[in-house]
This record gives sequence, structure tokens and C-alpha cells, in this order.
Amino acid sequence: MSDIIDFMERMGSDAQLSQASADEFAASLSATDMAPELQSALLAKDAQRLGMLLGTVPECLLLAPPGPPGSRPSPMQPAVPPPPPEETEETEETKDLSKSDDVAENPVPRRESQRV
Repeated sequence: MSDIIDFMERMGSDAQLSQASADEFAASLSATDMAPELQSALLAKDAQRLGMLLGTVPECLLLAPPGPPGSRPSPMQPAVPPPPPEETEETEETKDLSKSDDVAENPVPRRESQRV
């Protein structure tokens, strides 16, 4: 993989190579130790196939201010908390246990697990 990275760095920094004819470009590619599949993807200018061969996924990120173009950005609005959950119907027993003070005072005893 470093062969293709080296070649693409060289292509980016060498104006003659980046503007070379198809024959000159093919000659430059054949002079490398790059895999033939990668060379053919580069010759075909097939970015999708090249990405697939390299195992990469394209990433795209767009940062834009809110509002129509040319408008001034507005100060960020504070986050609005979600509405409280609607109270579900509980049985009288469940309500009594949740409101009982002696639940916290009398914890349920734990059983010791037996180790083998």
C-alpha cells in the first residue's frame, strides 16, 4: 500500500507527472512495484474501484451556519429538555412500594453464593 501512497504523493508534487499524457502516466506506473489492480484503477481514473482496493470509505463533511446564505448567524439556542415522560398506570401495590419509606430501611438480605 505504501507504493500507491508514494506514487500519489509524487504525482501531487510533480506537475509534469500530474499533467502527463496517458502513455507517460502508464510508463510511470509500470516503473513502480505497485499491484497491477491498483495500476489499472489509476489508469482508468476509477476512484471508486481504487477506494475499494485500498479498503477505504469516502468521508464527506459539510459545516454551514444555520439560516439562508448571506444571513448573519444567530446565537445558539439553549437545548430544550425533553418533556417529562408520561406517567404510566401503575398498580396500587407498585405505587405503595415506591412511596414506602421502610423499603430503604429494611433491605432484602443477600444470599451468599456457593463457590465450587
